[in-house]
Order: sequence, then structure tokens, then C-alpha cells
Amino acid sequence: ARPQPFAKGSGPRSEKAITFSLPPVVQATASPGVLCAGAATTISATGASAYLWNTLATTADIQLTPGVADTAYQVIGTDAVGCADTAYVVLQVNPVPQPVLSIGTDTICQGASIAIYDTNPLLQNSYQWSTGAGTDTLSLTPAVSAVYTVSVASAQGCTATASAAVELSTTDASVIQNGTQLTAVATDVSYQWVD
Repeated sequence: ARPQPFAKGSGPRSEKAITFSLPPVVQATASPGVLCAGAATTISATGASAYLWNTLATTADIQLTPGVADTAYQVIGTDAVGCADTAYVVLQVNPVPQPVLSIGTDTICQGASIAIYDTNPLLQNSYQWSTGAGTDTLSLTPAVSAVYTVSVASAQGCTATASAAVELSTTDASVIQNGTQLTAVATDVSYQWVD
């Protein structure tokens, strides 16, 4: 007898299982995420088995010191079957104060007053001098030669220090009278007589 053809839809079947893999969910975080310029931070990625950062690093955690501007970092995370996801993290980088101290002259006479001030101030900055003063200008009458230091803090908490040395002149001039003649005795000084 002739073999009968299979009825439509009743022939032999071949089955193959297909596995669908959900892509990883990659997250990136920074600690700290807000920092002062020049400070270090750690950025961490989770959710995948392999990572590639836009810095070319291939570890889950990277340590870096960003510059003076906000910076974005990207990481691509890949799972075991090759599915990938991308995450981003933005670092907020705050500027550090740049105090520049001016004192006019670094040598003054005994009993003279002097003012040391920041030539690069910002309204939001706060000041703390080694004398305890808390203003951007330090006015004083030094009794001895000394170095004065100020710590400047920005509104974001970034700090910097600067110092100025003040030397007190120790020149001791004396005047000798011989009749109607006056003689000033001192070294390394200039003279100005007053009637």
C-alpha cells in the first residue's frame, strides 16, 4: 500500500528551547559625589559581571581625583551572556579658595601698624586667622616678627590656607649732640631731619 501523506498540521515536529536573558540593570554611585577640587573619590558600579568605564578602567570600583569642573563618568556593565546596560554618575566639583595675601611691606618699624588682607576675596568665604580674627583683613601692631596664617573656607566647605611673614625692624638710631651739632648714629638706614 502506498504511504499516506501526512494531513496538514499533523507531520513530525522539531522543537528547540530558546532562552531569553534580561539585560543587567547597572547602577553607578560616587562616594563622595560632592567634593572639593583636588580631592579624591571612589565611583562604584553594580549589577553586572564585567565593567568598562569611559576612563578605560575595567574594575567595578575606580578611584579618581577630578579637576575643577563637574565631570560625568559612564560605565558599561555586561553580564555572563553578553547583555549590557549603561549607567552614568556626575561628580559635583566645588572650587577651592585661592587666597593671595598682601601686606604692602614685609618689614615695619616697632610700634607701627600693618594690615594683611586677601586680594582675592569672595563674599561667601569665611576667614580664620592664627590670631583668632575672623575677617578678610587682619589689622595689628606686631610686638615681634611673626608669620600670620589664615584659613579660608568657601560656602561649600572647601578650605585653603595662606601665610604672610612680618619682620619687625630692630634698627636703633641714636642722636649725639656736640654743642650745636647733632649726629645720628645708625647703620643701613636713611636720614631725614626735621626742624
